[in-house]
Amino acid sequence: MKQTGCREKAVKGFSLVELMLVIALLGVLSVISVPGFLRNLPE
Repeated sequence: MKQTGCREKAVKGFSLVELMLVIALLGVLSVISVPGFLRNLPE
């Protein structure tokens, strides 16, 4: 008998929850860093 478990599924790609967490993290980092970057631009 061949067993199929979580490990086999994990190799194929990312789950929706993982992708949502990464997108949320990138959003938070953008909100924090963009205003500081724009403040330091020469006028």
